[in-house]
Amino acid sequence: MKPGLLSTNEVSNMLKVNESTIKRWTEKGSLRCIKTPGGHRKYKMKDVVDFMDTFSYDVTDLLVPAKENFSKVPVSTDYAILTKDFSALSELFYNTMLEGNRENTFQFLNLLYSNRISQIDLFDKIVVPSFQKIGMQWSVGQLGIEQEHLASNTALHSILKLQDVISRRPKHGGIALCGCLEEEYHEIGITCVNNILDANGWTTYYLGANLPVESFVDAIESYVPHIVCVSTTTPKSQKHVLQQCNALRETTSIINAKLIVGGGIPDVLKKKLPADHIPSSIADLVIYVNSLPITKRVHA
Repeated sequence: MKPGLLSTNEVSNMLKVNESTIKRWTEKGSLRCIKTPGGHRKYKMKDVVDFMDTFSYDVTDLLVPAKENFSKVPVSTDYAILTKDFSALSELFYNTMLEGNRENTFQFLNLLYSNRISQIDLFDKIVVPSFQKIGMQWSVGQLGIEQEHLASNTALHSILKLQDVISRRPKHGGIALCGCLEEEYHEIGITCVNNILDANGWTTYYLGANLPVESFVDAIESYVPHIVCVSTTTPKSQKHVLQQCNALRETTSIINAKLIVGGGIPDVLKKKLPADHIPSSIADLVIYVNSLPITKRVHA
């Protein structure tokens, strides 16, 4: 059987009906199939997913997630999407990034989002694990810095382009300021944070990477945000990070804003940071910011 093609029996097990029902739906044209030269019906996973979506099946309850190392044959993209096999999808995203094709990488993310994988899951369970793998492989010399840069720039372009198709909630008046601390050049994480907040009704101001703390303070005073989201994924000096965060905290305290610091922060540093919240994930961040009261701001 060709990869991605399912038998009548396999489809009947997915949909929890008998094979005669599958054949009847096929003959009516509700469920598309392919006829083999021997006259057997075979089904594309995409067509089964479309059928499920049309008739409001909850696909997450229909199949057992694909097991890792089940066979040497890679899990198909369709099957990984249907079963929400995030490990397989993260691996596919990782390989796509390293190829450096921005359009293909965007189309892959768009395919996942179109198939009801949430923006939060895209970032937490696919993008972040992919970059953790890249960082680990770069640290042990399995990837060159040029490959890391190519993957990062490809992913960043794709994540930004995906934002154009993301469904947004109405603005609720909340203002968010997002950026990276001085000497922090990895902006994938803070870009994901900015985009999540934008999709959840926040008015966001994105300051980018490697921002001097004085400029960060000026931006806080200018935009008067409710939350200030800071990324420090690879701090070279814990003392320097603490100094920067202390300066930001002084300013956020004056305007009653919350300082949120994220990234690959060592546990020993987390205990010292003057942050209102250190999220463990994008999902954790969303829960925290949704709990905050939103008061009307007056810009300076």
